[in-house]
Amino acid sequence: MSKIPTETQEQEALVKWLDFKKIRYFAPPSSFFSHGKKDNRFWGMIASMKNLGWSKGFPDLAIFLPGEVIFIEMKIRSGGKVSLEQEEWHKALGILDHTVYVARGFDDAVQCIEQHLGGSTWQ
Repeated sequence: MSKIPTETQEQEALVKWLDFKKIRYFAPPSSFFSHGKKDNRFWGMIASMKNLGWSKGFPDLAIFLPGEVIFIEMKIRSGGKVSLEQEEWHKALGILDHTVYVARGFDDAVQCIEQHLGGSTWQ
């Protein structure tokens, strides 16, 4: 029986694919805050990041394509829920005419990106 990849593993695979395709992207530090041990330094870092403009719920990746930016919220292939903060960000970005996808794994995310590339071999 094969193990289902974690959301982190799926996003890492997508980042490798984006690098291979030479597609520019940005990942805010949100994932860093949701994993690992949370000690006093952690809470200080969260406060500092909020003061600098970080906001809970922002999509996992901003993908910079010719003439547009799309946003991808990564989730595991089966399950994984969009939080209230994520829903609020998705709605706000949609109002500003940006496209936001909730991608269920690496393959789904690649498909979302490729439909914006229109089959081009842009690199």
